[in-house]
Amino acid sequence: MWLQRRENVFLRALFGPLWMVSLVVALVARVRRHCLMGRARRVKARVISVGNLAVGGAGKTPVTIALARRLMATGHRVAVLSRGYGREGNAPLVVSDGSDLLVSAAQGGDEPMVLARALPGVPVLVGPDRAVIAEMAIERFGADVILLDDGFQHLTLARDLDIVLVDATNPFGNGHVMPRGPLRESKSALRHADLAWITKVEGADADEVARLARELEAMTGRSPVCSATRVSDISDLAGASLGKDALRGKRVFGACGLARPESFRRTLAALPDVVLVGEALFADHHSFTRGDLEDIASKARSSGAEVIAITAKDAAKIRECLGASARVGGELWRVVHIDLEIVAGEALLDEVMGR
Repeated sequence: MWLQRRENVFLRALFGPLWMVSLVVALVARVRRHCLMGRARRVKARVISVGNLAVGGAGKTPVTIALARRLMATGHRVAVLSRGYGREGNAPLVVSDGSDLLVSAAQGGDEPMVLARALPGVPVLVGPDRAVIAEMAIERFGADVILLDDGFQHLTLARDLDIVLVDATNPFGNGHVMPRGPLRESKSALRHADLAWITKVEGADADEVARLARELEAMTGRSPVCSATRVSDISDLAGASLGKDALRGKRVFGACGLARPESFRRTLAALPDVVLVGEALFADHHSFTRGDLEDIASKARSSGAEVIAITAKDAAKIRECLGASARVGGELWRVVHIDLEIVAGEALLDEVMGR
């Protein structure tokens, strides 16, 4: 409901009482940013933050992967840091040393597991204090560039480049700060960003993207960069590539635990000759149980689906709960997961690096 750009009378009445609370949250966020930015800890590595203003997926993980790969290609030793939202415990952990996965998805978090699998050669660390795990990455792995996944509101670690992602298909929802709306802090916080990056432009009207770019340039003082997102591969739960056309002509049942499931729905609908016959939606970072998987399999069978499609993020937890060839409800759970990539040429990535 937060994502409705034009609220009807019902939504305005429902959320109206939260307006004063949102003003307090916005004020606290502004004071917190003012107090912490001057005391941020600097480490002996270049720090690049990839974050966003609104809750939900703006494409941080694909952007982080694209930047990490480009940095590695130019000779840098990269480490990726994440809070590991939804994981068990808060202790600092090395999810991957660049060669092997060292913890489970439950221990490390779903998004860090996606990053670790997508970035061989790149250590991935999680912890509540990014300054602490940044020092770990430098000391243990010799990192000279630190990438912060979802770092715009994490202010204890000084950064050299602060990138804020904005989803072209729904930039700011209803425009209000939580709990009245989806924004973590007011749009005025964008003036602290070094670069705005508009993602998912393939799903938005060109004129809307142009208007958004002008708005972001006015707030940040520099022109944003833009990128699209596309399917890079379709894999089974064991991680074996099936190719981008694996779902062609298939009746597909979608299942995901995302803040913005419509993005996954659009991804499936855009695949060639795919017939989407049903879906099961869960909360963001949902921890799937055996019962959840049995329910998904039952609904998929009832809808006549040939394949269950999930996101790479959800696959991290489902893989551990189900296994690549486990049987649920007496039948093989035929699952593929979809990997996304940022369509951004080397010139665009080099431009980002140059900023």
